[in-house]
Amino acid sequence: MRRIAEIRYRPRRRTAWHRLRWRLRRLGIYWTNLVDVVGGVGRDLRPPPEQGTLVRLSPPASRRWCLYAAYSPTSCVSDMVLAQLRAYREAGFAVVFVSMSNAVSDADRDRLASVCCGLIHRRSFGRDFGAWAHATRLLGADLADAQSLLLTNDSQLGPIVPLAPWIDACTARDGLFGLTESLGGGSHLQSYFLLANGVRAVADVVAYLTHVRLTHSKWLMVQRGEVAFSRAMREKGHYTAAVLDHETIENALLDHPELLAELSVLEPALLEGLRPAQPLRNRYLLRSRLFMLPLNPCHQLNSVLLRHFKFPFIKVDLVTKNPGMVPSAPDWRYFIGPDSPVTEAMIDDHLATLA
Repeated sequence: MRRIAEIRYRPRRRTAWHRLRWRLRRLGIYWTNLVDVVGGVGRDLRPPPEQGTLVRLSPPASRRWCLYAAYSPTSCVSDMVLAQLRAYREAGFAVVFVSMSNAVSDADRDRLASVCCGLIHRRSFGRDFGAWAHATRLLGADLADAQSLLLTNDSQLGPIVPLAPWIDACTARDGLFGLTESLGGGSHLQSYFLLANGVRAVADVVAYLTHVRLTHSKWLMVQRGEVAFSRAMREKGHYTAAVLDHETIENALLDHPELLAELSVLEPALLEGLRPAQPLRNRYLLRSRLFMLPLNPCHQLNSVLLRHFKFPFIKVDLVTKNPGMVPSAPDWRYFIGPDSPVTEAMIDDHLATLA
């Protein structure tokens, strides 16, 4: 597993067309972010929403903790979410469910009690990092001797393969680990799955969550939470790594040309000028072109994760929104096998609760 780092070997976009396209794209992003920040900071001027308390459903039976942040517009805990919680419990975690839905029904509370040791119902403030920060404050001394702390959420469909090998990879040594790395905004672990292993690493995660400045702005929370968190843990001296870092995924693309099929549809010029008799030149040409593509591993590289790496999760908004128009987004059904902890029907039912 490679350590993530701020290595900026990717060149600037050099052609006039690349510069123009990049600048126009950035203008749109800047405007969206500006609207989000102004609206979020305006809401921050009001008193923060009243937060809930911890309801203990059963005694924790582990020094491994999982804080699971969830939101359902229909205030429903689906069977798929329960399957995720069960997978974490079976991996040895004491699971605390943090709901930001309007309500948690008595029936759902009873179902959660079968897989969780704690339940927190709160108003959404600070997004997932706000939920995790609130949970760590309420747990207090329970985390003092924690060996592992997993921060995760319901933004992924699955798991479509057993989770044990992926969790084992993150607990093989002390440090902070994620499943995938993003280069957007600087190298960082994607926050749908963050696992701190080792007492010192857990303590520093709790300290970070205690002091992170919460806001209603999504963009600011991404900067203060997801992006800054990985950097802060590296600066503390913790080994910070992704099971699938960007370079590993990129090398898989270069080593297995058939995996480039989808990207070549999204970027028709990607495969132009390749010469069958010059494989090394082709590799370097492709890499230089990949440098210029802003690829989110859980979106544009989704099919690579699923086909080549047998990845356990599929991003919810890839299936429900598909902002990058990724052609393989509807193919998620083909990756659910006989050993999958969830069924196709469970995922369909979960998606129906998001409508």
